[in-house]
Amino acid sequence: MSELWQPVETLYENNDASQSRPDIDTLIETFLKIKTPSKVIFAIDALDEASKSTRSNLFPHLSKLAEAGFRIFFTSRPDVDLRQFRNQAIVMDIQAQNEDLEMYVTKHLQESENVQDVLEGYDQSIAKQIVKLIVGHAAGM
Repeated sequence: MSELWQPVETLYENNDASQSRPDIDTLIETFLKIKTPSKVIFAIDALDEASKSTRSNLFPHLSKLAEAGFRIFFTSRPDVDLRQFRNQAIVMDIQAQNEDLEMYVTKHLQESENVQDVLEGYDQSIAKQIVKLIVGHAAGM
């Protein structure tokens, strides 16, 4: 194992032997022992799907990691307040265009045998209506 990950490996071995899980403070302490934090990227997808209390508990820990030089990548809908990271982050607003979503959904509907079985015998306009409904609810995800 790389020296980079030695603190994480030790934590894993200790918890595996005792069949336990570390608490958040122990995890953060372990990560902070990594000698080259700039080589580590934490990726957190769908941050908006976490409850506000979960985010408020998580943010101070992530801020501590960011201050120590770790890189953190979030994906979230725009309604999550990330102001506390403004000095440590680059914020990019990325939204799918409806045309992109329509192509994606259409492709997956066409590739799904289950969907094709359900739609068998129906006019193609039903599939188009389903795509428009899904895209309409996606709101630029």
